[in-house]
Amino acid sequence: MSARTVPVFLVGTGIDYSSYDIVTILGGTNVYARGRDLGQISQVGNFFDIMTFYGAYQRLIEYILGSNPRINIYLITPPQRNYNYNEGMTNDKGMSLLQFVDATHEIGAL
Repeated sequence: MSARTVPVFLVGTGIDYSSYDIVTILGGTNVYARGRDLGQISQVGNFFDIMTFYGAYQRLIEYILGSNPRINIYLITPPQRNYNYNEGMTNDKGMSLLQFVDATHEIGAL
């Protein structure tokens, strides 16, 4: 399953994290390319719109921590795209890939 077609939250909820020490999450490049909404960052414990990048990412992190509060989570920013991309490009929603990179940093800072 890929976040290319479904929110990253739904991809990650099929995993039992209770026995893991660490998890890495890399998301955003396909979400950017598909023109999905970035959404709004929210405080821990709030409602998250999982159809947006922020919401799906934040909900996934809360799901993981809910199943294993001692797990270490490492967020990887979206990689630069090579196919059909240049640094100044925006997607169908007018967002740049750098905005998704910045959003990942914001989520990690919570």
